[in-house]
Amino acid sequence: MKPYKLEIKILIFYVSALVIFIFTGALLFFGVKDQTKLIDLARDYSSIIFPITFIWVLLENRIWRMHLMQNYKSFLNIPPDFRGRWEGEIESSLEPEKKRKFVIEVQQTLTKLQITSFSEFGNSRSILAEIGSDEDESIFSLCFLWQGEISRSSEIGQVLQRFNGYTMLNWDKSRKNKKFTGTYFTDLLPSQTHGKIELSWVSFELQNKL
Repeated sequence: MKPYKLEIKILIFYVSALVIFIFTGALLFFGVKDQTKLIDLARDYSSIIFPITFIWVLLENRIWRMHLMQNYKSFLNIPPDFRGRWEGEIESSLEPEKKRKFVIEVQQTLTKLQITSFSEFGNSRSILAEIGSDEDESIFSLCFLWQGEISRSSEIGQVLQRFNGYTMLNWDKSRKNKKFTGTYFTDLLPSQTHGKIELSWVSFELQNKL
């Protein structure tokens, strides 16, 4: 399963091109037949549309995570910057006394969010991901639905069993160190599992492994 989300950048490009096409067609329909004038008008319109598109691309990929924008993120509900690799430990209800190494890697733009997790048991990738906050926006939560696979013994040998899970990680922005603490649960059969997670931010570099 994969995320199914609107491709805003592609939509903006096609909308811009469609508007220019309709604008030119309307001018032809209403009698502006001078080709030079049409080219000049289209160029003037494009000189407005394309800079706006360029600014949006910068905002989507870079500007949103600059310190100035992050300091005033409440005004526009700009999400906190969670990009990068987070390392820590996970506890499972299957082994309540044992902590295992756990890693998530976050890929993030202004409008997109993708979380990949790595553990001794396997990897998983988020299907739906959102960022929420408490009322005074002092604590933010990274919440994501994911799908994983685990190897199980059966009558025909080892088989892969797919299951779904949901993780909620909290970040307190008042802390100097970037840390996540939270919980997760799954629909793994024959018995559902749940547990606790603690993670610390390591770097922006993604390693794509445990």
